[in-house]
Amino acid sequence: MTKTIQFTTKVNRGTIVIPQEYTEEIQDNLEIEVIIKPKKTRLMYKLLANR
Repeated sequence: MTKTIQFTTKVNRGTIVIPQEYTEEIQDNLEIEVIIKPKKTRLMYKLLANR
């Protein structure tokens, strides 16, 4: 059975930062799937509204 872990994090110099509380669940040589979904900012909402 596959366990799904979801968290919000940042990218630092091209590296995805994994929060400390999840590092034990992610093992070396484990194949994972990463989906990047940027958070919407207020500026984005303003730009879209002004179209």
